[in-house]
Amino acid sequence: MDQKSLSRILWMEALRGGLVIGVALFLWHLIAYLAKLDLNNSGLVSVVQFLILAGSIFYFGRRQQELRGAKAGFSYGQSIGFILALMLCTGFMFGLGQFFLQAVIDPQYYADLTEATLIDSNMDDQLVELAINTMASPIMRNPLVYIFSGIFTMLIYGGLIGLIVSAFLKRPADPFADTD
Repeated sequence: MDQKSLSRILWMEALRGGLVIGVALFLWHLIAYLAKLDLNNSGLVSVVQFLILAGSIFYFGRRQQELRGAKAGFSYGQSIGFILALMLCTGFMFGLGQFFLQAVIDPQYYADLTEATLIDSNMDDQLVELAINTMASPIMRNPLVYIFSGIFTMLIYGGLIGLIVSAFLKRPADPFADTD
């Protein structure tokens, strides 16, 4: 396969995987929200999110490895690159989902969560008031803020998981793969 078709396969798989993982993570957060689980402090929410992310990264990384074929191989660096592309798309979808949760389902939820978190941190009342007013500003309710936040979070979180998963996905190129 030539480099152009390998790149096209990478981005198509990253888009497909990012859509699936982003929707799965959003649905999990929606279920946790509806079940009234604390999204910031619940171990269950974090463990299930980690399992969804790690399992999906491995699954889509394995698919990418198989689509590339034995002759092309799948190096550690190529695996990391694919996982970062996958997390870029996942973060975009997850950010859109978080905006939908905040803007449509419950606009007051994140303000209440922020207030509770700041009050529990024993901050000065004036600082709590300033932080709450900042979170209520129109800029913080912009979908781009949620998208960039989702992308940044997924690149870091998924990238760290990808460092480990890539060790299991790497495969050297086999120059004799197409010969009989």
